[in-house]
Amino acid sequence: GDGVDRRTTSFGTAVNLEVSSLTTAELSLSRDEIRRSGGGTGTDEGLSAGISLTRAMPNGTIGASYSSEISSNADGRRSFISVSRTLDLPRGGLSLRLGATGSDALGSDLLVEATYRYDLPTSSFSFGLSQSVETDDDNNEDINTSLRASYGKEINSVSSMGLTVNLFNRNELQGNANDGQRVDISINYQRDLTGDWGLVSGF
Repeated sequence: GDGVDRRTTSFGTAVNLEVSSLTTAELSLSRDEIRRSGGGTGTDEGLSAGISLTRAMPNGTIGASYSSEISSNADGRRSFISVSRTLDLPRGGLSLRLGATGSDALGSDLLVEATYRYDLPTSSFSFGLSQSVETDDDNNEDINTSLRASYGKEINSVSSMGLTVNLFNRNELQGNANDGQRVDISINYQRDLTGDWGLVSGF
C-alpha cells in the first residue's frame, strides 16, 4: 500500500538536577503532535514525559530511566523503562543497558544495548549490540537490532584506517510481520594533509 508520511511537532523543556554529590536527575516534558498523511491519515497528540537518574560509582556509573511518549501505534503511546551500568576498564570500557518497551505502562518487549571497547597503544576494537523501536513507512512499529564489530588502527602520526561490520535485523511488532536482515561492511582511510585539510575515503 501507500506509505505513511509523518510530520512531528514538539514543544517542551528539560531540566537537570543535582540530587546529591554523586547523583543527578534529568526531567523532561513536551507537547508532541504527529500528523500522518498518505496511506494512513490522522493525528496523534499529547504529552510526553521522561525521568532519568544517574549515580557516579568508583569505576563508572549506574542509572535508571522511564519515559512515556506519543506514538503512532494503535494505542497512541509507547513507554520505555531501563537500567544501565557503565564500567571503566584498564584497557577500555563496557556499557550495558537492559530495558523494556510497550504500548502499556511498563511494556513486555525487551530492549538490550551493550558496548565493549578494548584499547591498544595504536589500535582499538569495539563490539556492540543495540536495539531500538522505529515506525516504518507503513506506520508499523519495528524493533531494529544492530550487532556490530569495528577495528581502528593508527598507521602513523597523520593517517589511520578503520573496518566496521554491522549485522542488522528488523522485527515488525504487528501481525503479518515484514521482517528483514542485512549486512553492512565499511572500510575507511583518513589522512591529515595540512593543519586545516584532511583526506577521508571509504566504501
